[in-house]
Amino acid sequence: MTDEAPKQGHPKDIQGLFLFYWLPVLIFAAVIFFQSAGPSPLQIDLFDWFDKLVHFVVYAVFGILIYRAVGTTFPEKPQKWILLSSILLGSFYGATDELHQLFVSARNGDFFDFLADTAGVAAGVWLYRRLTASSSPEKPAGTP
Repeated sequence: MTDEAPKQGHPKDIQGLFLFYWLPVLIFAAVIFFQSAGPSPLQIDLFDWFDKLVHFVVYAVFGILIYRAVGTTFPEKPQKWILLSSILLGSFYGATDELHQLFVSARNGDFFDFLADTAGVAAGVWLYRRLTASSSPEKPAGTP
């Protein structure tokens, strides 16, 4: 054990970890929450299930942000743990968002929106992992 302080920007630097990895997750979650707290701004119906595509894409981005944060915060964990934790965290937030909408006038919680959210998170995690995978399968993607 050393007394050496973590270098600035290093994943073990708590301030850097929060600013660069968790703050984007929290900001994105807040944007989703506040967008869900009012009437739906989406009035475009290009095709059936267009709103599910929007949910999928938004939560795919959310999944990427969560995966980066979890993988950097817990680099010692197995890759499967990081993947599953990221998907479960994003899916749980999607469920709470749909539950929240049950209490918002002019909104309704929708199970199929939740499924699109969860599929989006899983796709975002998979895509980010695929694009950033190193030659070592046990090293979390996006970690130094």
